Amino acid sequence: MDHQQLNILFHLASLDGNLDESELNFIKELANESGIQLNSMEFTFSEETERQYLHNITPDDKFELVYYLIRLMKIDGKLHRNEVNYCAKICSLLGYNQLALLQLMLKIHTGEMSIPEKEALKYDIQKYLND
Repeated sequence: MDHQQLNILFHLASLDGNLDESELNFIKELANESGIQLNSMEFTFSEETERQYLHNITPDDKFELVYYLIRLMKIDGKLHRNEVNYCAKICSLLGYNQLALLQLMLKIHTGEMSIPEKEALKYDIQKYLND
């Protein structure tokens, strides 16, 4: 997880106009695991920067980002249309076809998956990448 990925997660969490404590704690947890201090980060949003960044990340990082976006989207127990639309946009920019988000939303929940489950899902979802 890097600064730009955290920025994308933060943008998703703020889309509904209410940065829920569970969403903020989730982002903080990911930042801590990555050795990033959130209080030293500036959260800014630029579609162009986001687009350039997403086109240059590895397939593993693509999966990780979508995995955490979906977990974050579900963490407050509510699915907001603008959050789903944003996740769909990110999936598209990452090169996933339209079925990817649906499949991932059905299989990813708010809790952490086991490593074998996550690896199996990463393998299965590769078929939805447009090459």
